Amino acid sequence: VFAADWDNLLILDACRYDDFETRHDLEGHLEHRISRGAVSGEFLKRNFGGENHYDIVYVTANPWVSYFAGDKYEFHKIVPLWKTHWNKDLKTVHPSDVGAATIRAHEQSPNQRIISHFMQPHQPFIGNRAHSELGSLSGNLDIRHIVEETGQGTELDRENEFTHVWHLLKSGQIDAETLRSYSRENLDLVLNYVEDLLEKLNERTVVTADHGQMFGEFASPFPFRVYGHTDKFHTRALVKVPWLVAQGSERKQVTAERPKSSEAANAEDGMRKKLEQLGYLE
Repeated sequence: VFAADWDNLLILDACRYDDFETRHDLEGHLEHRISRGAVSGEFLKRNFGGENHYDIVYVTANPWVSYFAGDKYEFHKIVPLWKTHWNKDLKTVHPSDVGAATIRAHEQSPNQRIISHFMQPHQPFIGNRAHSELGSLSGNLDIRHIVEETGQGTELDRENEFTHVWHLLKSGQIDAETLRSYSRENLDLVLNYVEDLLEKLNERTVVTADHGQMFGEFASPFPFRVYGHTDKFHTRALVKVPWLVAQGSERKQVTAERPKSSEAANAEDGMRKKLEQLGYLE
């Protein structure tokens, strides 16, 4: 992402290019990019790893940002909404909270670039239809991954230990098109708040995604179906992401300022639990 020219970067988690292309109604020029990662962690490590980014405020609903930050690479500031604005009923951060926090960051840090990482369209699916039809299975784990205090997961037969939307798809309890419609509902929801931000942010703003999502398509040329996202395969559906540029009428005068304190990711209470609720099985 640093090879591109932007003042604000709005990231939609697990957003496929084809779904974005057909459903967005945003002002700006849309192209596609090939992401460096097929999952959030890979995207973060390959874009931000091993460097300091003191010119950036990172507003995030995704706990992985905090997990990989800290001593490895720092930002001017991380705003961990996954910690402060977690919705216990939805088991995620609502996009309205991300939008509001992004405006606050923009006002409080006029000389830093802003990255705003929405969790949607990634599961849990919180649209009206999905939430009513799937309920607690709307992207969450019925049985949470047991994690040791060191942060290392125990060895489990995960196919048997977890009930998850992707397992419902693989077992035929739900069809791929229905599940994808829930993801599109999530996308429609988050785009409302992205549109609002594009109206309020005056600088050059880019809307993109960290990676895409698969709904049981084959990982050609391999005879495997992929559900959700994984770094084991880098299919077009997983790495082809939107890149919409809204030019804006102003440009930021960006300065790099060392943070007063860094956020050590692996010390954050509750972070791994929230990653589980978002449907990560690592």
